[in-house]
Amino acid sequence: MKVKAPYRANQLKTLAALAAFSGQTLQTCIDARIVKTGFDPITSRFNFMIKDLSERGQLFQARQLLDQMPNRNSFSTDIIISGYVKSGNLTVARRIFDDTLERTVVTWTTMIGAYSKSNRFGDAFKLFAEMHGSGSEPDYVTYITLLTGCNDLKMAKELYQVHAQIVKRGHHLNLRVCNTLLDSYFKTGGLDSARRIFMEMGGWDSVSFNVMITGNVFVGNAFLDFYSKHDCVDEVTKLFNEMPEWDGISYNVTITAYAWVGKVKESTDLFQELQFTTFDRKNFPFPTMLSIAASSLDLQMGRQLHAQVVVSMDDPDFRVSNSLVDMYAKCGKFEEADRIFLKLSSRSTVPWTAMISANVQRGLHENGLKLFYEMRRADVSADQATFACVLKASANLASILLGKTVTFLRNQIRLS
Repeated sequence: MKVKAPYRANQLKTLAALAAFSGQTLQTCIDARIVKTGFDPITSRFNFMIKDLSERGQLFQARQLLDQMPNRNSFSTDIIISGYVKSGNLTVARRIFDDTLERTVVTWTTMIGAYSKSNRFGDAFKLFAEMHGSGSEPDYVTYITLLTGCNDLKMAKELYQVHAQIVKRGHHLNLRVCNTLLDSYFKTGGLDSARRIFMEMGGWDSVSFNVMITGNVFVGNAFLDFYSKHDCVDEVTKLFNEMPEWDGISYNVTITAYAWVGKVKESTDLFQELQFTTFDRKNFPFPTMLSIAASSLDLQMGRQLHAQVVVSMDDPDFRVSNSLVDMYAKCGKFEEADRIFLKLSSRSTVPWTAMISANVQRGLHENGLKLFYEMRRADVSADQATFACVLKASANLASILLGKTVTFLRNQIRLS
């Protein structure tokens, strides 16, 4: 039998059961359903074609078809917005959203989800507030979409507000909502709230426990960082070994903690272990390891690290580049240090001092002093090592006046 409308399988089953019970034909039941729901076969056909074009990435053609529709509905617009969101073009998606007069919960949720997935949590929460102010009622999917992946510590206040709404509307009884809320609290530092939610949940599933494990990694990393910054290396070692699992941050903090107190072997061994993990190599603690290579004058290690940086990063961040300059300068490879230094768009105290020191070591005292003046003009703070290099250059140039000036500057910033 030919069916006039493109019904889904479950809808057809329901109507077939109704037909069998009432003694009517399936077609009669479908026709009655169409009349009751105001089903428009022309609009439905347009929506079907728009959806097909959107799924194939032909969004321009989909929009043209939308403009030609005699009677569009909210579903028509939702399809287009969703298509642009999936293509990553949030600007056009938002423009269409703003032009949409009749916004359903799906319309709001789609746009909110677009911001959340793009880590634009400020925009996501702002749009959610607009949704709430418009009188549109969010459903549990809206809350899950809003909170999924939320890891912005700045959003802690907004998260508490959304949590209050979730409880008020009874969505805290939904396990999926609770799991998402639990994950968000862990990632934004609301550890007490996360634990309280977990204990108050009516039941748990595998996702709940996985979130707790991941959350424990977050908590563990926070304690690792605390112990590291207070030179409590024994506590760092104990905690790292007792953690149920690690992530890249766990390794980075522990490696840096070892390096900070001079435990070079422990840092190097753990870095070797890190290389056999699947963590993102872009986030490896290259600055720490390059600092070890520089301090131990291990050029071979430094070159190996540089090779890994080249493979791992298309454009190394300023910390890695600064560390490379420092390593090559201290290992006596001044030309390589100079080449990297000149390419730096952002220079901290470390590369400036490294290059000043490199020039002084080569007897190019005037060049070293010129770099110092450039450093001061760039408004980069000098440290004790910088002044030591400049004073050495001043002594070699027999510049008593310059030496007094440098001493005065050093006293001004209370480094002497």
